[in-house]
Amino acid sequence: MLKDVASLIQRAQVHAPEAFVYENAPLSPDHWPSAGLPVNRDRIYDFYLKEANHFREHPPKSPLLPAYPGLDGGQQGHWGNQNEAVWSDDRWNNVMLGPFQAGVFHGAGKTVKRGVCVRLGEHGELAAVFDPMTLSYPVVWKTKGIEYVTFSGVRHGFLHGLIMNGDPIDADGTQAPDVAARAVYRGFYRFGDRTIFCYDVDGVTYLDAAWTNGDGAFEREIAPASEHSWKAALQGGPPQWDWSWSA
Repeated sequence: MLKDVASLIQRAQVHAPEAFVYENAPLSPDHWPSAGLPVNRDRIYDFYLKEANHFREHPPKSPLLPAYPGLDGGQQGHWGNQNEAVWSDDRWNNVMLGPFQAGVFHGAGKTVKRGVCVRLGEHGELAAVFDPMTLSYPVVWKTKGIEYVTFSGVRHGFLHGLIMNGDPIDADGTQAPDVAARAVYRGFYRFGDRTIFCYDVDGVTYLDAAWTNGDGAFEREIAPASEHSWKAALQGGPPQWDWSWSA
């Protein structure tokens, strides 16, 4: 009895997956039109189908079959044949951003995790980041040209978030309003070049809009929606582009 148990344990310890020879290329190239691109040079296609076809014709001696080795063959570490140089691309900085950008903001020594950056003024001379968590504008800055935020080239610009492009300034009215502790943030409206934030306070809808005044300084209007000068935003604004399609 013990001899049989020992034999079973011994066999269980010595078993290893049975290898088989295969090509990396897809079995049906028409299904993988990008297989020949440089990024896919080490990629293994249809591994389990190749494995099934092989062992259907050549029954394995081992009860274990090899597992998928990895996207690029399993010999080049976690990232395969890719590295940071492959993903480096700063072309996002060539895009016309429009009047707002949302993301993780970094600037003036501050980070706003849910930042909404808005361009202010008729010529975009100022910009500010709105924090939906506090209903404040933690940073206001003078822009350097029309691009009020920039992006790093690391991983196509997605890694470092929105980077302030300009010089921070002190501005009045940027702090959280008195009602912030009781407010529920609802989002924002787009109305032409304006970005108008919205939150509810004790069942009343408020609008919060920043812009520049006649002197080019930061100004902010907070009021119940029914009394706000931009209450028309609740009904929808004009189209951003005068485009039409027919089908």
